[in-house]
Amino acid sequence: MYKAYKVYKTIAKPLVLLTLFFIHFQKQVYKICKKRIKKELKMKIKLFHQRYKQALWDLESQVNGFMAGVEVIDVKYTEATVGDSEDMDSLTSVMVLYR
Repeated sequence: MYKAYKVYKTIAKPLVLLTLFFIHFQKQVYKICKKRIKKELKMKIKLFHQRYKQALWDLESQVNGFMAGVEVIDVKYTEATVGDSEDMDSLTSVMVLYR
């Protein structure tokens, strides 16, 4: 009985009550964020690289064909030049973030 009274007396203090409320609030926010993170963890990445002397339209058709069948979240690309002054080429890489 004394223990229960002591707990009640402690909870009755406003600062302790406010602290308990914030702890409960943090747990609820954590649960919501955890659900959102689980949804976002289901994302996948697909990389496309332009092969040496491959036509650009061929790479575009590969990427467009893939993107038609999935839910696309984001697309990033990089382009780099390779070779010397006599034989120069550009390589394109595309990253598709999808679900």
